[in-house]
Amino acid sequence: MKKKNYNTTLNEAIKKYQEVEEPYSAKNTNLNLTLPPNFRMLCALLEVKPVQVISDFITIVSSSYKVDFCVEQNKAAVQYFLLCKYGKRYFGDDEIVDMLQELEAFRVVEETIDKEISGDTDLFFCFKHMHAPQWFKRWFNKSTRKESISILNEY
Repeated sequence: MKKKNYNTTLNEAIKKYQEVEEPYSAKNTNLNLTLPPNFRMLCALLEVKPVQVISDFITIVSSSYKVDFCVEQNKAAVQYFLLCKYGKRYFGDDEIVDMLQELEAFRVVEETIDKEISGDTDLFFCFKHMHAPQWFKRWFNKSTRKESISILNEY
């Protein structure tokens, strides 16, 4: 009997996870926002584009892969997010904090792996691409939502 090569078997097993599924990948979107005059004036005085402020907040609160934000910024963004009471119909504060901490933990792992030169990076990226759908599905199923999981496509 011919013995299977472990690396070949592993490569076959993870092949389908080498690319992020479209609903779980980054999405470019045009937003039609009304920028209050006070915000525009403040941005002009501080020489920061409004889109940069919004983009930074989105990146920080979701623990996306941006290395140059500090822990205090993340804590402040999370606190703001909680104070706005987003998702209160479906989740308590502790659950939302857990969600955000899981995203933060995964970002830290990715940054650590990125700094290492390793033959396991392909395996890690496949794990990362498996993680996003599983994370979303687990939290979606914990909620009391009546919609289908395909609601993600609307966001």
